[in-house]
Amino acid sequence: MSIKELLEKKNMTKYRLSKESGVPYTTINDIFSGKAKIEKCSAETLYKLSKVFGVSMEVLIEDRMKETEPGEYRSSFETFKSNICHLVHDIGDIDFIIGTLESDKIRKYYNMKWYPESLYLLAMVDYLCRENDLPICSDYMCLWTPCKKDLLSGAKL
Repeated sequence: MSIKELLEKKNMTKYRLSKESGVPYTTINDIFSGKAKIEKCSAETLYKLSKVFGVSMEVLIEDRMKETEPGEYRSSFETFKSNICHLVHDIGDIDFIIGTLESDKIRKYYNMKWYPESLYLLAMVDYLCRENDLPICSDYMCLWTPCKKDLLSGAKL
């Protein structure tokens, strides 16, 4: 759903969106005019807008992602990490672990050869399991073993 559609659905003006989200009016206006691309906005901006609309950050950019070839869109790794941290903060450790494992995003990213994203999710799940005294998920050992061999041999992933 586009930001314009979300704004209309909430019966909200750009000015009110700016005030409620804390995102400068000029930024919102630039997004609407096409001067700024929403998928290039900072994670902080996406987070603030998503909170006002009551949707995930992904919903704000999914229309833009659909316009590209499947698998072509990939945000920067820093944006990805920031989005994951915000998601963990929003939904909590346990729900994040369950959602990540049920969706099998770790394997999906790995199969797309998005190794940093895949391994970051795996590390986050591992870390949160340890922090919450939960058993470590061993379903992804087959992903780690080839990476470990590549790392030890000096090959790039």
